[in-house]
Amino acid sequence: MNLAATVPGWTRFSVAQDMLDRISTQQSSFESFLITKQMPTNDAERDVLFRDFLQWQQGAAARPK
Repeated sequence: MNLAATVPGWTRFSVAQDMLDRISTQQSSFESFLITKQMPTNDAERDVLFRDFLQWQQGAAARPK
């Protein structure tokens, strides 16, 4: 099931759309982060990398732009 799928004639609740947009942006950022790392060989390694990514993302958000 794809919760982000578009259904013709149906308008998604704005809060749900905002959440999906945020997840999509975060997923894209995570994929960019993975490029700089060795690819995980299993789900446990991917989970560790995702936690590292969240820390990296928080640090990036704290840096002045």
